[in-house]
Amino acid sequence: MFQVLVYVMFTLIATSVASYIAGRFLKRYTGFLTAFGLALAMLLLLSIAPEVFESEVYEEYSWTLVLPMKLGLRVDGLSFTLAFIISFISALASIYSVEYLRNQNKHGLYFCLLSLMAFAMTGVVLAKDLATLFFFWEFSVAIPLFLIAEWGYGDRWSTAIRFFLFSRFGGSLLLAGLALTYVSFGSLDMDILSHSHQLKPEISLVIVLLMILGFSVKMAIWPFHGWLPSAYADAPIPVAVLLSGVMSKLGVYGVIRVLQIFHEMICWEAQMMLLGLAYITALYGGVMAFMSNDLRKIFAYSSMSHMGYILLGFSTLTIHGHGFSGALLHMVNHVLSKSVLFFCVGLILKMFGTADIKQLKGEYRRAPLPFTLAILGALGLIGLPPTIGFWSKDMLLGFSLELGPPATFLMAIIALLSTAYNLRWIMHTFARGSPQNVMGKTSLVMSIPIFVIVAFALTPPVYMDVLTSLLEVEHVMVEIIPLTMTVIALIAGFLIVYVTIYRSWTLPTWLIHNSVTLLNILSLEWIYLGIFRKGLLKLADWIKLNLDKALDGFNYFIANSTINFASHIYRSIDRTIDGFNNLLSAYALYISERVRKLQTGVLPYNILAMVLALSAVLLILFMISLV
Repeated sequence: MFQVLVYVMFTLIATSVASYIAGRFLKRYTGFLTAFGLALAMLLLLSIAPEVFESEVYEEYSWTLVLPMKLGLRVDGLSFTLAFIISFISALASIYSVEYLRNQNKHGLYFCLLSLMAFAMTGVVLAKDLATLFFFWEFSVAIPLFLIAEWGYGDRWSTAIRFFLFSRFGGSLLLAGLALTYVSFGSLDMDILSHSHQLKPEISLVIVLLMILGFSVKMAIWPFHGWLPSAYADAPIPVAVLLSGVMSKLGVYGVIRVLQIFHEMICWEAQMMLLGLAYITALYGGVMAFMSNDLRKIFAYSSMSHMGYILLGFSTLTIHGHGFSGALLHMVNHVLSKSVLFFCVGLILKMFGTADIKQLKGEYRRAPLPFTLAILGALGLIGLPPTIGFWSKDMLLGFSLELGPPATFLMAIIALLSTAYNLRWIMHTFARGSPQNVMGKTSLVMSIPIFVIVAFALTPPVYMDVLTSLLEVEHVMVEIIPLTMTVIALIAGFLIVYVTIYRSWTLPTWLIHNSVTLLNILSLEWIYLGIFRKGLLKLADWIKLNLDKALDGFNYFIANSTINFASHIYRSIDRTIDGFNNLLSAYALYISERVRKLQTGVLPYNILAMVLALSAVLLILFMISLV
C-alpha cells in the first residue's frame, strides 16, 4: 500500500521550508503558498479515508541505517479527524494572515512557523508510541513562543515567557509519567501498553494522574490555566485561533489516549479528582468570561470553561457512554465555534481598533457582517441547533443526570453561564450607543475563512454520520430533560443580561467584593507572581550577591597570589643582578691588581717596554707585507 502518512508529514515540513524561502519575494502573499501545501496534506489524508473507516493504518520507518530506532505512525478515526482539522484550520489561518500581515514584516518566517506548527501538531496525533508523541508535543508547544513574541499584542514577551513556563511544567509532568511507564512496562508503544495490565494500583494511579495532568496544561484545566488569558489576548489572531481551536485539542487527544491505554487500571480516586477539576474549571472559566469586557479574554475564558465540559465527559475515565461520546462531539464543536469567534475578533479589531465590548456598544448597526458571523459561531457554545453543540451539550447534560442531583445542579449553572456571557457581548453590540470608533473597511480575504468555517458549523447533519463513525460515538440523541435545561438556561441567561445591561441592575457591593476576592484567589496569580516573578527575582538577587562575594574573594586571592609571585620573581632577579654585578666588580678588581703590578714607576723599564712593543708592531707589519 502507498505510504501516505509519511508523505503527509513530508508535505507539511516541505511547506514550511518553501514558505520561508518564498517569503523573501512573495511577502505576505506567501500565505497562499502555505495554504496550498496544507490543502495538499488534507487531500493526502482524504485518500486513505476508506482504509481508516475499516481499520487502523500503520506505517513504520527507520530513522537511520545504523541505530535500531524507528518512527511509527498510526491513524485511526480520532487521529484522522484531528489531523484533518489541523491542516484545515491552519490553511484557513494562512489565508487569513495574508491580509492580517499587511503592515507586518518577516513574512517568510511567520508562515514557516505557522506551517511548522501544523507539522508538529499533526505529528502528535499520528504518533504510534508515546515517545514520538512527546517529541512532537514539545515541538508544537515551543513554536507559539516565537509567534507570540514577534507578532503579538501588548506585553507579548511576558506572555511568551509565561506560556513557556507553563508548557515546561506540563511537559515535566508528562515526561515523569512516560519515564514511570517505561520503567513499569518496558515499552512506550500504545498498542503494547493497551494489552498490559499487570501493575500495582498505586503505580497506575500515579502514571495516569501525571500524564492526564501533563496533557491538561494545554487544555487550561484549573490550576494550570495561568497562561491562557494573556496568550489568547496577546497572540496574533491566527495563532490564537490555532491555540484555542486546535492546540487545546491536543491535550484532549492525549487524555483520550491515556484513557484507552489505562482504563482498566484506573481507580475511583482519580475519577473524583478529575471530576472536581472539571467542575472548578468550567465554573471559574464561565464566571471570568461573564466578567470580562475584552472579546479576546471572553473567548479565552470561554475556552477554559468548555475544556471543563470536555474533561467532565472524561471524568468517569471510561471510553464509552454519554459522557465520553458527548466530550468527543463537543471537542469538534469547540474547534468550529472558537475558530469562527477568534477570526471574527481579528476582523473587528481591523475595523474598529478595539475588542472592548463597552466601546463596541451599538456598533452592530454599522458593521453587521462580522458581528453576525460571530453570533453564528457562538450558537455552538450556547448549544443551539443546527450546530454540533446542540447534540454534544445535550449529551453532557444527560451525563450529569447520571452523576446525581449535585452534579446536575452544577452542570445547569455552567450551562447558564455559557449562555449568559455569550448573550452579554451580543447584546452589548446591539445596545443603543453613539459611534466611538473610526470604522475601517471589511476585508474579503479575512472574511472568506470565516464563511467557510461557519458553513461547516451550521451544516452538521450533512457530515454527522461520517463524524460519529470516525469518532465511534455512541448514543447520539437529544433527550427531553437536557433539552429543557438548555431552554431554561437560555431564558434565564437572557433575563440576567437584560437587567444588567438595559436596567443597570448590579449585585450588592459586599457580594461583588467577596466574589472578586474569591476569584483572585482562584486565579492563582498570587502563586505565579510569588514564585516566578518575586521568587525568581529574589533568587536571582541572592545568586548575584553570593556570586559577587565569590568573585570578590576569587579576585582577592588572584591579586594576592599575583603580587606574591611578582615579588618573588623581583627578588630573584634582583639577587641575580646583584650577584652578576659583584662578580664583574670582583673580576675587574682582580684584573686591575694584575695590571697594576706591571707599572713599576722606573723610567728605564718603561722605555724598554715601549721599544719592545714598537718592535712587535713593526714585526707584525713586515710579516703582513710579505704575505
